[in-house]
Amino acid sequence: MCIRDRANSQTQNLFESNSAIQPEVNLPPVERNTEFMIGGKAGYYVPYEEAMTEIYGAGFMWGLYTGLWIDKWGVSLDVKDYRKDGNPYTYGDVGSASSRLSLTPITLTGLYKFSDNGTLRTYGGAGFGVVFIKEDLSMTATWGDSGSVSEKLQKLEFHTTGGIRIDPLYFEVSFSSIPTQGVNFGGIIFGGGLIF
Repeated sequence: MCIRDRANSQTQNLFESNSAIQPEVNLPPVERNTEFMIGGKAGYYVPYEEAMTEIYGAGFMWGLYTGLWIDKWGVSLDVKDYRKDGNPYTYGDVGSASSRLSLTPITLTGLYKFSDNGTLRTYGGAGFGVVFIKEDLSMTATWGDSGSVSEKLQKLEFHTTGGIRIDPLYFEVSFSSIPTQGVNFGGIIFGGGLIF
């Protein structure tokens, strides 16, 4: 092999090895906006069903929640409680009757942030959960005898929600459905609370 061929071969090898060298690209790391929340909530529960409205009516509901936001997506776990005395219908020889209803929903909600300018945020979501229902009924007959009955149920709950958050406060409206064989214990909840 002559000097010229050897030089051409070395030049070709040099070009081939240089073509394998890739420029180093420093991409910025993907930043996730993560926020953990815990807070309290209070609301006003308005039942859908006419029978529920006539016996118990609307009432105060309170609760606690915890949540996690990652960028625009979030999830929250809520525990709420509603207790209300009612005036059930009376028939025949029943002189008087009273009742008390307790609803304790534990719900999981998937959330989406529609807008966020730092101070004002709007969001919506949907979810499901389980509701512990307890109803106590006490009756007194016109001749003086009395009795009581207590019923406990666990039912699935489905809901949609939408809200506005202005730290540390938030305001939201939820539409809840708690179907049972006899009556839907769901309703509209107008609420709000504090975020810590």
